[in-house]
Amino acid sequence: MGSIAERLSAELGVIANAVGTGQMSREQGEYVSGERYRVAMMQFQLFSALHAMLEADIARTPAARTDSTRSAAGEMVVVAMPLSSFHLTPSLVEYLGLTATQVRSIQDLIERARPTTERLMLELQTINGERAAIQQRQNNDNEGAPQRLATTQARLLKQLMRANGRLQKRINDVLNPQQRKKFESFRRTTEVTVGAD
Repeated sequence: MGSIAERLSAELGVIANAVGTGQMSREQGEYVSGERYRVAMMQFQLFSALHAMLEADIARTPAARTDSTRSAAGEMVVVAMPLSSFHLTPSLVEYLGLTATQVRSIQDLIERARPTTERLMLELQTINGERAAIQQRQNNDNEGAPQRLATTQARLLKQLMRANGRLQKRINDVLNPQQRKKFESFRRTTEVTVGAD
């Protein structure tokens, strides 16, 4: 999670430099900074949820393995941020070679998906807060609560992933094959790898 903060700090430095050198206006800098902050917060919330699910899995796993199979070393998870959290910047529009019609269509798709993903992210944030409160109390009064919260987090993450997949498909339908390749390349640069050895 420290890498999220480090990346945000670096991105904010680049933005501040761009504003300082006149490459972007102050308003653009404020807007882009706000968007990068929101993306970083979503990444943090997502990792918190993944961490909570992992803790719940560990708590349910017996101390000694009962079978002879071993888990694969070096497993990792690649997490893509919800598409509804992103905005088409002028540089991305230019990079993808989007027409004005495509821009309007994609912006409309994103705006229609945003309420669902924002609701799911808010629910994840609430669950994370509840888990943190239970961990701080460290009592056994809520013995099943961590497992229930982890189950809820898993359900919310699945819903978020499904919503993101639907939006990705709809955006791909607007793009031509070359634009799809470029967009996928752009998306890979915004993915975060978790658990790499």
